[in-house]
Amino acid sequence: MRILAINALILLLGLVALEAIFGSWIRDNRIQHLNLVINQSYVHDVSSLYDNDGRSVEYRRDAYALRGEYKSPSEIGILTVGGSTTDQKYVSEGETWQDRLRDQFAADGGDISIVNAGVDGHSTVGHLRSFEWWFPSIPNLAPRFVLFYLGINDIHIESQSKYDALENRDDAKSAMETLRERSGLYYGYRTLRAMYRAERRKVGHRRIDFERVEWTDVPIRQNHAARSSARRLAYASRLAILAELTRNLGAEPIFVTQLLVSSKDVGGTIVGTQGTDSNGVDVYIILELFNRTTMDTCAALRAICVDLATDLLPEFTDRDFYDFSHTTPSGAAKIGAYLYRSLRDELEFWSD
Repeated sequence: MRILAINALILLLGLVALEAIFGSWIRDNRIQHLNLVINQSYVHDVSSLYDNDGRSVEYRRDAYALRGEYKSPSEIGILTVGGSTTDQKYVSEGETWQDRLRDQFAADGGDISIVNAGVDGHSTVGHLRSFEWWFPSIPNLAPRFVLFYLGINDIHIESQSKYDALENRDDAKSAMETLRERSGLYYGYRTLRAMYRAERRKVGHRRIDFERVEWTDVPIRQNHAARSSARRLAYASRLAILAELTRNLGAEPIFVTQLLVSSKDVGGTIVGTQGTDSNGVDVYIILELFNRTTMDTCAALRAICVDLATDLLPEFTDRDFYDFSHTTPSGAAKIGAYLYRSLRDELEFWSD
């Protein structure tokens, strides 16, 4: 018993030391909980993901954890916020959809910096935390617009999740929410949990051979609208908060819907990938509901609304994606060109 007690004490002291080092109790370093890449440059071999003529991919993040070229944070034209489909870790500098959008404006005589603040795995919950912990740490950050490319990562978030409370103001947080925010040990647990869930859902970066995918036109689940109603209401609330925070920055919000290619239209019939608990048809229906929530909420907020998921789907081919959500350089080019067509007149209007 004495040995057990000593070992338990040593373990407890070790956990306290780890919490003191990695937690945010002594100093506020909650920004590390956002999984940001800061002041780093990587070269990726993407041959296992898609054909890229043998070229490697260069991925850079600056001292503010931003990706892209800009003169200063006070002169950013569009700050793009989203998850991995915004981040585009495996698309090289100069080839992301932000780069392609910037190039389209430049070719038309427009000089606008478009900066990437996408973070792999972030949902609207992560975006709220970015406004609270990350963006205030960027001196003189003053984008003209904040473009949110979202939807995919929110369809799995439970409406009443204890881990993803809507409140993002310190005076509204419970003691348990504060513990989850500041605890380094909880952050480690949450990261491992997210990795496990991503593996189960097969949402990580991987190459899909679309020619070998088996399709079905029969959903596994029923009553998708009723079952997702509470989640969509919570999602709409988060969108409203994001719009408010954006306008507090002096910027205007742009909301853009997302699509997945785990489903497709075949002769007027939606078919999706095979599954067990749910399949591609189920995901298509749920994401469509979330996208409608995005557009309806966006309109109510009098923001700029772009329904990419509906408009652009017919233009994509299998070569534009390396898995069901992440684009290759050709897919990114199509997104950039589409956003330019959709936003050109809108941005001129808002700039007046």
